[in-house]
Amino acid sequence: MSKQDVSTFARKYWPFSLLALPLLLGLLARTVAGGADVADETRVLTPPKAHTVQSLEIAKDRFVATPQPRRMTPQEKTKAILQQYEEELQQDSASENTEAILIAAGNLYRQKLRDYKKAAHYYQRYIDEFPNGPNISLAYVQLSTCFQRLNDGMGANRLHLQMQKVFPKDSQEYQYAQQMLRVH
Repeated sequence: MSKQDVSTFARKYWPFSLLALPLLLGLLARTVAGGADVADETRVLTPPKAHTVQSLEIAKDRFVATPQPRRMTPQEKTKAILQQYEEELQQDSASENTEAILIAAGNLYRQKLRDYKKAAHYYQRYIDEFPNGPNISLAYVQLSTCFQRLNDGMGANRLHLQMQKVFPKDSQEYQYAQQMLRVH
């Protein structure tokens, strides 16, 4: 093997060279020491040096998998959001966010949790507290849907009669309420 072949081999396989170097040095040291077997030697155990312990701890932190916190399910996330809404409503029911929170809470209960009774509570609260609010039509229609899902025909009929009193005769809401009264 020529000098150039050794050089090419070393450049190409340098990671293996790094692994083989300690082995070669160990063999060399053993040969220089007179070829004594490990079994014949009397060894004195010494505690590891501080920098070795630190290196091991750093490696452990980097490479040992640490348990990750459990991810929340979509239902748990929804319940956490609803809990925040409820806390905000309890702290300040006259907040500028109250209208949006009431509609959002109703929507989350209805769409995500399919809890139509609680959804109806929030829609009814919106109707009671914000009769001229920008989402009043939505609140009435969604409350109607909740009553239908709960098989509460009497509640739905009362709501549809109320809608006919609140909305003008030529409005879509009035026509919706009229059509729903015919169905029941």
